[in-house]
Amino acid sequence: MSAIVLGLFVLSIEYSGRTVDASKFNDYMDYGQTVDNMEIVQEIEQIKLMEYKTQNEKDLMIEELQRKLDEKEANKIHEVNLNTISNLYDIVEQEANLIALDPRIAKTLIDTESGFRNFAHNGNTNGSYDSGLAQLNNKGEPLEHYYNKNITLADGRTVKVNYVNYKTDARLNVAMGLRRYKAYMDELGNPFSAYACYNIGPAVKRVLKNHNQSDVATIITAVRKSGYGKGADNLKNNFLVKYKKWTGGTFYR
Repeated sequence: MSAIVLGLFVLSIEYSGRTVDASKFNDYMDYGQTVDNMEIVQEIEQIKLMEYKTQNEKDLMIEELQRKLDEKEANKIHEVNLNTISNLYDIVEQEANLIALDPRIAKTLIDTESGFRNFAHNGNTNGSYDSGLAQLNNKGEPLEHYYNKNITLADGRTVKVNYVNYKTDARLNVAMGLRRYKAYMDELGNPFSAYACYNIGPAVKRVLKNHNQSDVATIITAVRKSGYGKGADNLKNNFLVKYKKWTGGTFYR
């Protein structure tokens, strides 16, 4: 990016007589985004300022632009976004070992969330979306917890989390997901409750804290009775199946 173009983006951007803070674009500039991508980011910020659009209309417009941005990022070549499944297994295992998480459970989580598909992207009914191997939500707890913080990875890098690199850096995406999952597991006492919390959100913890020594069937029932039917289905039909695959059927009690 030329010095002239970079200077233009450092300045605040004017739109309909109002100013958009250019600091919102720092994450993209730091990652070396193209001018084309920067224009998408600028358009997203402009939509947020539209007073004649409803919030729902703005959310839909932003979601579509975000998809375009993610597709562009997915086509980039990044040194840690390796193409072979064996290398992705290695990344998960290395990041799990770094935080003393059983690699079999770590692979269970990633397999459940994305099937080891790098750059997996899924939209949600609330307008948010999940990205990467660990399916980190753009409005969820892992990103909120780690944003703008440094994470030291198993490959020796220390990376400051921003709104771009958690999606485009496979190892960082995995590390963030595993650390939040491990925190839930440490708090709740078993991998099944931890996954329910990871999948549904921290609100379900109040239900799960009473079942830290329960078997998985009891946990699934408790989650379902609490009104989280979809989360119970994900736990039973997805996580539990992958758990058996990676651990050989060893169950925590």
